[in-house]
Amino acid sequence: MYIYNLSILFVMIILVRKRVNLLSPSYLLLAFNSLYTYSIYFGHNFNYGALSLLDNLNLVNWHMNISSSVNIALGLSYLVFFKKLKYINLSKKNKVFTSFNHIIYVLVYILIGIALSVFGNRYGWDAVSHYHMHSKLASLYFYGRIMYAAMFIYYFVHKYKKLDIVFFIMIVLQIVVTMIDNGRTIIVPTLALIMYFLIEKHGFKFKYLFFILLSFLIMLITRALIMEGSLVTAMLSSIFIEGAFGSYSSLNVLNIILNGTIKSYTYGLSYIIDPIIWSIPFSDTNLTFFKKFVSLNFSNISFTPMGGFYFVAEANAAIPIIGPFLITLIISSFFAILERKYNKENLFFIAMYVSVGFLFTKIIFGNAIKIFVIYFASLIVINFFTTLRIKRETRFYNNK
Repeated sequence: MYIYNLSILFVMIILVRKRVNLLSPSYLLLAFNSLYTYSIYFGHNFNYGALSLLDNLNLVNWHMNISSSVNIALGLSYLVFFKKLKYINLSKKNKVFTSFNHIIYVLVYILIGIALSVFGNRYGWDAVSHYHMHSKLASLYFYGRIMYAAMFIYYFVHKYKKLDIVFFIMIVLQIVVTMIDNGRTIIVPTLALIMYFLIEKHGFKFKYLFFILLSFLIMLITRALIMEGSLVTAMLSSIFIEGAFGSYSSLNVLNIILNGTIKSYTYGLSYIIDPIIWSIPFSDTNLTFFKKFVSLNFSNISFTPMGGFYFVAEANAAIPIIGPFLITLIISSFFAILERKYNKENLFFIAMYVSVGFLFTKIIFGNAIKIFVIYFASLIVINFFTTLRIKRETRFYNNK
């Protein structure tokens, strides 16, 4: 426990001294890693029934040390590669929205929001995760939901100046759709990115805490709505359940490594080949290396008894014990380099932040890359059609 606490202190000193944005992927990784790690450490004091490995103190201690190495890798990456540069808002130099396409954009946004609200109950996250409504229509809903979030982000980047009625309506529609389809993995990263940009532009202000708390509250409420008991009790329970159940997959993998019953590893192929399979529309993800690893090694027990995921499981499946350190070192170095760019409002950074940047610790890597691809493609399409009229007008006046 002491080693893990010291590793947190090590990372915090580096991030604060380097003046890293409070909503940087580095802070997000540290926060989620701490949630999962502390949930495992304190989890052995509670009786979860199906989560029997939480009672194995030797296993828990091994996991604490591995999680400490994750923090050390994160700190080293930002110590070596991150550099704070003055923020330049390049989007202001290129006017994207005219009066005409602004109206069209908002109307399309509202219509898509209404359509998603109608179909969210049948094809959203609740339907897929709890009622196993897997279908091509559910996949199409998923693509549309991400594009809808991309439209919201694109509007904020190129149009937002203050909280006017249009932007307020757009936020409300995002929240309404989230309440219907329970798509926390969409709305929370979206709001986090908006806060990231506001802090980059204006520095941290206490009024931004409202948006941070709003994001956190939405995440808790959407989860609590599908749980039993009062709303407040369900919200508090969801925090600990998120950590305990989400991290259990990593204990499962670590357990078969330490007791020598592991039958195979992915040898890192889940980080190289699997993202390609995941990114192909309507592909069979059971063909991925990590899914095959799970089916081979956990055919008789539940890998994730109550859902959730923790990236340490996949990293250990790639390279035992040191895998989490190495994978974190690579991913966090990538983001440390990405964050030191002057203009962070480019489409690549936006798509990478709301996918891998926010969700890396919580979902399978291939799935995170799939979400990145959908976001990036959506932003490119949105940018093309939004600027199309402006490009035509520019060519017209240049030819006169």
